[in-house]
This record gives sequence, C-alpha cells and structure tokens, in this order.
Amino acid sequence: MAKIYQKNHSPEYFYREDIRDFNQRDSLPEELSDLDILDGSPPCSAFSMS
Repeated sequence: MAKIYQKNHSPEYFYREDIRDFNQRDSLPEELSDLDILDGSPPCSAFSMS
C-alpha cells in the first residue's frame, strides 16, 4: 500500500519505518521538524484514488 501511495501522490518526503526508528534519525529536512500533523494510517478506501 505504501508503494501505491508513493506512486500516486509523489510525496516530497517518504519514510516507511517504525516511528521509534524515525525519531532516532540524526538528520531530517528542516521542514519536518515542525509538523502540525503526522498521519500514519492508510487512506480511506471509500475516498482513495489508489
């Protein structure tokens, strides 16, 4: 599902990993340090274009 989302939406940044590993990263793009929302769920199938 993650590969389909990535292909359909071409997000600028894409991380597919455990949030604990993500939080341990030493370097992230600056704009990712001030997130308002972090959504880790798949798109709703009723509204998804994938």
